[in-house]
Amino acid sequence: MSLDAVNSYAPIVTALIIAATAMMSARRRLTDHLDSLLTDAGFRTFVANQFIGKPTTDVPDLWIEIWQSANIIGNQFESLGNMIINGLIDRDIFLRGYAWVIAATWARLEKYIALLRQAEKGDELWEDFEYLTVLARAWIEVHPNSYPRSAKRILPSFEEHAV
Repeated sequence: MSLDAVNSYAPIVTALIIAATAMMSARRRLTDHLDSLLTDAGFRTFVANQFIGKPTTDVPDLWIEIWQSANIIGNQFESLGNMIINGLIDRDIFLRGYAWVIAATWARLEKYIALLRQAEKGDELWEDFEYLTVLARAWIEVHPNSYPRSAKRILPSFEEHAV
């Protein structure tokens, strides 16, 4: 690999490492709290107000943490979607490793994204993330198992151990 090739991939690799580190704790917070908070009208109002820039006061710290966590994750997947769209990352290689993560993350954030788009009165927010999810879902449909069919497995099928 040439030095030019290394230099062109280095920013992408760096972005992925930073994204993975930031997203781990953010994903945990969302997994633990987002669904229940989305049933709270006060939280939904807070999110909409934050998005459109209305000042908010006296809200629980958890609301702010969830707002920040959701935005970290949404923005990172938006950036990854943009890189796929612009050919900076090989789509098939990326989807082979991350299609399930992408699809699960969109499912976790879908109601939150709908809330933000309603506040925005548009569909532009995280549209590259949405497109990436469409690609991921299509990948999963065609490749429900990414293990090469002709390759020998180490463990027997789980079906052999089913009770």
